[in-house]
Amino acid sequence: MYWIYNKKHKILDCTIHNYWIDLKRCKTSAQILDWIIQISHKNWATNEILGELVKSLDNLLNIQENYCSGGTEQTKKEGV
Repeated sequence: MYWIYNKKHKILDCTIHNYWIDLKRCKTSAQILDWIIQISHKNWATNEILGELVKSLDNLLNIQENYCSGGTEQTKKEGV
């Protein structure tokens, strides 16, 4: 398991690197995509790490329903 949700701080924490995602800053699908792409450029970001990241983000945020349903941007007041 590469990503752990820290409920108290509302962050998704990478277990093998000192890197975390502030889910409070995930208010749009573009912001979520920015995190994914930003991490994909890290030399440690394997396909497995990225795949688990996408699944973790979707499990926590329900991305399609809450952020981009039908291809239309849905803005959240705060992620999670």
